[in-house]
Amino acid sequence: MDAKKLKTPKVFISYSRSSQDHENWVLNLAKKLRDDGIDIIIDKWDLGIGHDKYAFMERMVTDEEISKVIIVSDKKYMEKADSRKGGVGTESQIISRDIYEEIGQSKFIPVVVEFDKNFSPCLPAFLKTRIYIDLSSLDDFDENYSLLLRCLYDLSIHIKPELGIPPKYIIELIKTNSDINEKQIFKTIKNGKVVDWSKDKKKLASLNFKIINEIIDDVPTKTQIHQDMIVSGNVTKENLQSLLLKQYKSLAKRSGFKYHDKLTNIYIYLYDSGKKAMAGQGLWLAMLQLSPFDKNKPEISIREEQIARFGHKSLEKFGLKETTRELIFSKIVLSEDMAMDKAIKLYPTDIHKQAELEGKLRHKYLRNIGKEYSLSEDQIRQISTEGLENQWIMPSTINEVGFPKKRTWDTKGFTITFPAEVDGRKIPCAISMEALEDHFEADSSNPLSAFDNNRSIIESITENIIRLERFEPDESILIRTMDI
Repeated sequence: MDAKKLKTPKVFISYSRSSQDHENWVLNLAKKLRDDGIDIIIDKWDLGIGHDKYAFMERMVTDEEISKVIIVSDKKYMEKADSRKGGVGTESQIISRDIYEEIGQSKFIPVVVEFDKNFSPCLPAFLKTRIYIDLSSLDDFDENYSLLLRCLYDLSIHIKPELGIPPKYIIELIKTNSDINEKQIFKTIKNGKVVDWSKDKKKLASLNFKIINEIIDDVPTKTQIHQDMIVSGNVTKENLQSLLLKQYKSLAKRSGFKYHDKLTNIYIYLYDSGKKAMAGQGLWLAMLQLSPFDKNKPEISIREEQIARFGHKSLEKFGLKETTRELIFSKIVLSEDMAMDKAIKLYPTDIHKQAELEGKLRHKYLRNIGKEYSLSEDQIRQISTEGLENQWIMPSTINEVGFPKKRTWDTKGFTITFPAEVDGRKIPCAISMEALEDHFEADSSNPLSAFDNNRSIIESITENIIRLERFEPDESILIRTMDI
């Protein structure tokens, strides 16, 4: 094939800023891929000053022009994705949504660069069953890198043979079976499809639903609605799709807003409980979204694995009820966070000592939990995996939040910065000028005045975002107009 006629793959790289060495490794991989004809999109090159990080992530993962998404997964990426923290947490929720939608069978390529002490690949829970490419070792790097290139160019590794025709004796058996329509059998064989003769054609039973939350954000840049709904009854993929489309059509008819006649952005989330809806951890069953990127065609995402678990009977495991295992899962998450926080405080600049101490503390804390409930280490790990797979609510690790009376106008970032103290730890916070103008009537000549006059409201919003652990990739807090 002529290289000029070959379509250039456009590929986004998702990764964690674990360390400077890791960032350099990812950048070198990106450069190598570009040298080999892959149009790489990465935040270091394509996310400019003033751009919205989360909008960038959403667009990179869902954009039809992006043919593949490389997920460079190390231990830190795995931990942040599983705990849904920071930019990686947000990015992985978008990715896992598409994977649950079955878009991700070929679009998302896990690249493992680190293994744990049990020689298992460091992969988030939503990627555990995916086939990955191992680039962790120099010994077979070239061979596996070549495999990655083949995947990015959609070149088959093994060529599948053409489908043949059934042997004569099978055809004779089909002809003698009066219960099967011969034409349908041949059509099935030819198309490689399986016919479900037992398909139930009865109408689906009703689906119960209740709107528990609605937020309208009407500003010059957009008029957006966000709805949270609780569903019960006959929860199926078809019923959830029908409900989302019905609700979307109803919302699309609304008009007469201040800045736009019609809604420009619509987000509808379906949950199986109010607790999951209020947790702010992306624990939805199904969702519909419409934004300017979607060209007036709403996108629906369904988590079929969660639907399959809907309404399941609570079973005992290890002699413990599910409610008790959920409590143990919360303790596991809290102990892992505590181990990481202590390691960082003791060795703030030494990553290797951090990792060593964190591992020791984690092992100690998990062993104590095991003693409390008479569980082995393997059983503790199984409960941890069960919690991630079943999307049990993550506990908040934050107790006290305070705000020292300081604030500064950042002329470069067009934000007002102010500090927060979270359990004694200082967290840099900021609110954008756009948010101040849209919601607090800020004057560009004196933005600090609007901040001071509305400080208690802004601090309350900031505390809510902190408790939901919606941190930026650098562990700071940025309040945008859509957060208010």
